[in-house]
This record gives sequence, structure tokens and C-alpha cells, in this order.
Amino acid sequence: MSCRFEQGEDTSVKGYKRLKTELGLKIPGTRWLIRNISLDPDAEKIKIYINQLNKITNHLHVTRTTIVHQPGTNKTNYIGRKTIYIGRNSTSTNTINVTVVTAFFDIGNFQKNGSLITANIYFNWISKLRYLQNPLIVYTNSKEFKDHVKHMRNIKRGETAIRVINITSSWAFQNNNQIKEIFDSPSYQKYFPNTVHSLYACAQHAKYDVLERVVKENYFKTNYYMWLDVGYFRDRMSDKLFYIGKPKNFNDSKIAVSLVDPKQRLTNRPYVIFRGNLVWVGGGLVFGDRNHIIKFSKDFKRAVQYFLSQGLMNTDQQVVYAMYTTKGREVLKPEVELQLYKTQSQWFYLGNSMVREIDH
Repeated sequence: MSCRFEQGEDTSVKGYKRLKTELGLKIPGTRWLIRNISLDPDAEKIKIYINQLNKITNHLHVTRTTIVHQPGTNKTNYIGRKTIYIGRNSTSTNTINVTVVTAFFDIGNFQKNGSLITANIYFNWISKLRYLQNPLIVYTNSKEFKDHVKHMRNIKRGETAIRVINITSSWAFQNNNQIKEIFDSPSYQKYFPNTVHSLYACAQHAKYDVLERVVKENYFKTNYYMWLDVGYFRDRMSDKLFYIGKPKNFNDSKIAVSLVDPKQRLTNRPYVIFRGNLVWVGGGLVFGDRNHIIKFSKDFKRAVQYFLSQGLMNTDQQVVYAMYTTKGREVLKPEVELQLYKTQSQWFYLGNSMVREIDH
């Protein structure tokens, strides 16, 4: 007997049908995630681990089914089943009450950290979110990316929304000409791509535009929202189902971010921050409740306009740093404070600490 399935290869309905056809299985329903298949063609039995995902009333339940198939026969034995319930509207620590927001805007290839970054890299990175159980909203200007996400999140279709937009509809991209003029100045320090590729800076700023849009739309009706870079979990190797909860000891009146360089001084002048490409907090993950995300997004937009008027620009990380300096507070008076999560691993600690894996 031959089995052409790879481990965790295909989570779609098409994959389910292939499994039935090749192994002659009689499995009810189509919303299945194939977890693992023993590929030993000489084995007397093939173990298959499957997760069934269902949404019943306001609950998500995950049913783990273990079946054994005997090659060359139609015999399929169910040898174990386990169901885990997560109360979506309860106050349990397991409640999935966070909408995750991310985006990919195709602005062409660019250099970063000595490597050429292409669209295919983002396609690979977002595939890590196939196991994410949170509601997910994705913004893009790419039909190909939309189709990729739609296929990748097929099993969570009811918890996924994809918004295809023209980037010129975003206030962030409407600043492109002004940012390009600043970056093109021979005296402006060049850091690839932050102060070279104006559309890259616009794309980084756009996270706060789409975050505000998502919160106002309130599509999935959650209390909390978070921005997550497409590549935030790119190094995650586990294929376990997981969801993202609130950060530990989170203060609802603040916005949670990672402190990546505690040595940075808040007495630094914005001029030094923008032209020196300095980073104080990371922009890969931003977490807050509905009201404070909206306030923070407005604070950010106001800061971008102010620093543009001063002939200064860089990515969102430099904007946020400058907002909370002594000078930034004096001029901009941000309404929302940041809750800094210190970390030794810097960039990805906060997100990894918020991950809750579902045992099955």
C-alpha cells in the first residue's frame, strides 16, 4: 500500500477527500485537520490522528480522534477520542477573546538585513497561523495572498476574515510622497529598508490604520485586539493547535508591547531617534482593549503627521519611541500609556508568552 500524504500536509476539504479515497476511510463530516499519518508502507496498521473542529453555540470544541487503518482492507478502528471545550463567552483563562490582526501589502522586493525579501517569504510565514484558533483578520492588496490565506485557514473559515484593499485608501500610504522626499535627501541617513524604501515605512505605519478599522467594525465581537506581524511566529515549529490570550498581569488601561532595548533613553531627541534608526519597543505585537487601541491608533497617526512636518520619518518603531520621549510627550500628549514587557529574548518573548497550546 502506498500513501502519498505528508505529515500535516493538507488541511482542506480536498485533502479530506484524498484521504478517504486513498485509504478507503469512512469518516463523517469534512471539517478535519489531518495531524499525522504513519508512512511506513510495510506496516500492518496505519495510525491516523485527526482533529475535528466545530463551533457549537458560543463554544469551540476540538475533538481529537485516533483511528487505525489496516492496509488492503476496509477495516478502520476508532481507538480513542477526546474533546476539549473552550467557553468563548466565559471568564475562564482559556477564553478566546482576542481578535488577531495582520497584513501583507505587496510593495515589491526589498533588501533587509542583507537579504532579499520577496512576497514568497510572507506566504511561508503566514502559514504558521494555520493552527491559530483566534479569530483572524487579514488585510492585503494581493489577490494571490488572499487566496493563499483562504486555503491555509480553510478549517477556520468561520473565524477568518480577509480584507482586500487598495493601499491608497490608507492614510499611511497617502504619506508616501512626503516620506519619499525625506528619504531621498542626500543628508538623510540610509538604513535598508527603513529609511530607503518609503513604501516599506508606509506599510509599517498602516498597521495602526487597519487596527483601528478592525476595532470599529468589531466583526468578531471580542474585547481585545492585537496586531501580529505576519512573520512573528515564523520560527514556531509546533503543529499543535494554539490560541493567544491576554498577556500576564495586563492592565486594561494600557497598550502591551515588548521592551527590546531598555538602554534607550527617553530623553533622546526625536531627531536622534529617526536619523539614528533607534529602537526602544518592538512593533511586531501590539495588544489592547477596544477603546485603548482606538486611542493609541489616533495618537500614532497624529505623531506621524507631526514628525513629517519636522522633516523626520522612519518605521512605526521610531515613531512610537519618539512619541514617549520627553519632547514627544510635551508636544503630542499621548492619551494612552504603554505597558512594557521586559524580555531577554527581545523581539518574540511577549507573543510566545501569550500562546496557549491546546492539548489533544
